[in-house]
Amino acid sequence: MVYFSGTDDNGYNFELRDEFGYAFQAGFDIPLQGKWSLNLGAKKVFTNTTANIDSGTLYSHVHLDPWVASADIGRRV
Repeated sequence: MVYFSGTDDNGYNFELRDEFGYAFQAGFDIPLQGKWSLNLGAKKVFTNTTANIDSGTLYSHVHLDPWVASADIGRRV
C-alpha cells in the first residue's frame, strides 16, 4: 500500500512507510439494461507499517485493517 504524509489535528507531521499487505475480496455483477451493469464489492485489507512522527521524535508500529466497499457502473463496448 502507498501512504501519504500529512499533519494531524494537533499539528504533528507524520509519515507512514509504504508496505505490502494482503486483502480478501468478494463481489458480484448485476446486469442492468442493455450493455450496462452494476458491480458491488467488499475488500478486507491487512497491512502493518511504521509511523514517523515529527521527523523522528516518535516512531510507532501501526496495524491497519480497513474494510473497503465499492459500487461501480460498467458498460460493455
